[in-house]
Amino acid sequence: MLLDTALNNMNHGLMMFDAGSRVILCNQRYLDLYGLSRQAIRPGMTLREVVDVRVAAGSFSGDPGQYCAEVIDAVSRGAAWK
Repeated sequence: MLLDTALNNMNHGLMMFDAGSRVILCNQRYLDLYGLSRQAIRPGMTLREVVDVRVAAGSFSGDPGQYCAEVIDAVSRGAAWK
């Protein structure tokens, strides 16, 4: 409960993925930033599924495949992705 309160009172959007690039958690600010409903993002979704939801909502531009590849590459090298 405390973690949920902290996450949902942050100024920044936050989405965390596991080693398999599947959603662990997402805060309300992330959803608000990208115009997504609470039901749009669920634990276990892949990064690509999240990007596809954003494409459908009109909050993503660019090449989804390239973006996902760049994110996964950066994270695999230990680099932060913003």
